[in-house]
Amino acid sequence: MKTKLIRLLCVCLIAVSALQTTGAQTALAPVRWERLNTELLADPLADRTIQLFRQGLKYPVNDWYNKVKGYGSQTGKCLDFKGNTEHYIRPVSHVAFSLAVALRFHVYDEAVTGVPVSEAKAIAVRLIQSLAYRHKACIGEEKGWGKQWQSAWWASQAAFAAWLLWDELDDETRFQVCSMTVYEADRFLDYKIPYYKDKAGKVIYKGDSKSEENAWNSDMLVLASLMFPEHPNAPVWHRRAVELQLSAYASPSDIHSGKTVNGICLKDFLNGSNMEENGTVVNHGIVHVDYTVAFMQNAINVLPYVLAGKQAMEVSLFNGDRIYNALNNQQFDGHTMYVRGKNGEATHEIYFPEGNDWGTSKQVNCWLMDVIAHCFGLDKGMKPSAADWMKVREDEMLRMQGRNSNGTYYQGKEDLFPSREEFLLAEIAFGYLFLWADNSRLLQLSNAACRMPSDCADAAVLSPSEEMDIYLCIGQSNMAGRAPVPADMQDDTLENVWLMNGEGGFEPARLPLNAYSNIRKDLSMQQLGPAWTFAQCVAQKGHQVGLVVNARGGSSIQQWEKGQKLYEATVERLKQAFRSGKLKAILWHQGESNCSGPDRIAPEEYEKRLIALMENLRNEAGDAHVPVIIGQLGQWKWAGRNDIKAYNRMLESVPGKLPESACVSSDGLEPAFPGIGDPHFGAEAQLEFGKRYAAALEKIRAHAGR
Repeated sequence: MKTKLIRLLCVCLIAVSALQTTGAQTALAPVRWERLNTELLADPLADRTIQLFRQGLKYPVNDWYNKVKGYGSQTGKCLDFKGNTEHYIRPVSHVAFSLAVALRFHVYDEAVTGVPVSEAKAIAVRLIQSLAYRHKACIGEEKGWGKQWQSAWWASQAAFAAWLLWDELDDETRFQVCSMTVYEADRFLDYKIPYYKDKAGKVIYKGDSKSEENAWNSDMLVLASLMFPEHPNAPVWHRRAVELQLSAYASPSDIHSGKTVNGICLKDFLNGSNMEENGTVVNHGIVHVDYTVAFMQNAINVLPYVLAGKQAMEVSLFNGDRIYNALNNQQFDGHTMYVRGKNGEATHEIYFPEGNDWGTSKQVNCWLMDVIAHCFGLDKGMKPSAADWMKVREDEMLRMQGRNSNGTYYQGKEDLFPSREEFLLAEIAFGYLFLWADNSRLLQLSNAACRMPSDCADAAVLSPSEEMDIYLCIGQSNMAGRAPVPADMQDDTLENVWLMNGEGGFEPARLPLNAYSNIRKDLSMQQLGPAWTFAQCVAQKGHQVGLVVNARGGSSIQQWEKGQKLYEATVERLKQAFRSGKLKAILWHQGESNCSGPDRIAPEEYEKRLIALMENLRNEAGDAHVPVIIGQLGQWKWAGRNDIKAYNRMLESVPGKLPESACVSSDGLEPAFPGIGDPHFGAEAQLEFGKRYAAALEKIRAHAGR
């Protein structure tokens, strides 16, 4: 009894210390479950993943827990792992995470495992309790695990599991999870980021890229900063996480690039490279497929942001497209790492250019890379698609898993990695989370320079069955917006209105709405246009509104023709938006550039081109009845010329020739800069103009009986 009291007192002192010195427990940011639909996925693409996951869970709750590890016969609250190094701790962290995902997201099926949900949950909780208690931060420096190579990743898996099952944990365990997480994250406050090669291309670590190592260390820092965003070290954790991810798969050419990722300019930050220029990674002295696809360690950092209700950082996908292209297309003696069949179809076969010292039967690493590529569009323009590769690998994985009655996957020496089964299950758990988040349209990235997670924009939330109403807003400068934004609107957002960002996700709409246009002029020129009050009006109907604003100041209608840059760039963004909803209307304002100057064309010619443009856009949307709203040019003194008047008369006549369209009058709207012959509408005019666009859309819908 005395021993137990002393132990409890020590635990309490540790907990109080954690609270006093870090504020971790009191500042815990729980998963925002109220925003999330965690019911089992009904998407056919996920069916085989669910089958693999459910069958695989049979092993840890039966043979692994009771026979292989002997944990079932151990008494007491916390388990004895019999050691503190990788293959004593890592497999436990993988199983704890996998069980937590399966239980929280309703994948676990007791009819498959033969173990009731309550018992599986008890196992998961006991593993979490034991991992936290046995860490150096809790049991002491001499006896505990941690503060070693890769231990940050094991701790991140344990902390992730705890975050998912937080409501199931007692206060003592919560305190210990806090202590473990803060301890491991703080190891990287003054960490010197390692590189495989220096800036000059000289190899620093022979045959040993630091790609995977930097990526898995970032996992701990991302999770710590999201779980404990008010901790005084959270800004440093978050910054260091971005830096580690950026370095993990940086190539030699990135060292000299002026590209900025989440506020960091590559050439100003990178001190070396970890990825080859062709998108492959060298590890264990060879071009190694397993370490090339270990890019997944970076990508999984997206998932904690999803659970926290935040947009993730673009850095987590940095160079993922180059890696996936290398897997599909990089030639090695006439072979590609992803092996196609005779007719170019996907197969499960993998070509290892210089061999694989772990074994050549492992599918799951490439499968998870395929899942990530599918969810984030890294396979753009590729045939077979990422989904095609996923399916053939899943078929092979199910075949291999089907050989064993206990839920295991491998046999013999098919994979020499000691924790092969536990790691495989964790990868399947991550794959399921990606498919779930993609299905829920929560994979939203931002390139903003966020000091810490609380600075990141909230993610748009749609249930899997809910679609956005997409509105495409295009044209030239008056659609982009040149009216100065009123001071009281600069930080405003609109309820139920979302703006498509540069990564194809949606974020709360803020001015300027043309900020993410892939054809715009300088950001400083983008201000207030008509789309703001238009969206405000249509959102009052209770629908989620998704704006795709893609305007280009000074553009002519000739530049908007199909096949031209402005058209194709806009269609690229529009197709990304189709993942989140359907096109409900096209808003157009353009014509100033075609009234005079080198791009001048007759009103009759403009009309033909405009109608053709709108018909082409409707074809892209697969809907010949998408409403089109056209706005007149300004009618103040600058527009007193006959050609401007002729254009406005022509625009008024378009609805008679283009079904389900309307022309919005600019009558009475004032300029932004009076007296200088400027064609741009002022702020009050743009706010009114947007309302007129919305009213015109309502009339079209009423006439069509929609």
